[in-house]
Amino acid sequence: MVEERLTRLEPKVNRLAVGQQELHIKVDELAAGHAELRTEVADLRTEMRGEFTNVRGEMASGFASVRGEMASGFANVRGEMADLRRYFGVLHEETLDKIKALAPDPDEIRREFRGADAALREEINRRLDPLELAVRSQAAKKDGP
Repeated sequence: MVEERLTRLEPKVNRLAVGQQELHIKVDELAAGHAELRTEVADLRTEMRGEFTNVRGEMASGFASVRGEMASGFANVRGEMADLRRYFGVLHEETLDKIKALAPDPDEIRREFRGADAALREEINRRLDPLELAVRSQAAKKDGP
């Protein structure tokens, strides 16, 4: 009976041994695949570092180029603004000159006013003198002897 049981177990043990061998083979394949994957990941990291370094370099040079263009553009704008400032200064001076040319001469106006003032004083005095004389003579008659 033991022999009979052993005979029945023997194919199972053989199958287990074969399964164990296959499992060892699979584990070895898995380890090799894992090592290959680690190598690929390491290569990918190295490649990505290089690419990122290149991208950073390109971005830095691009930014430097843009900064240079902006500085040049700002210098042009400053120059144009200085030109505009000079142009508007000239326009301002021209406008002031035109206004002065349109305005009458203040000395001439003063002379006219002084002449008119003198004529008005003379007219007033000419009218007031007889009135003052009449008022004095009336006052003298009242105060009189």
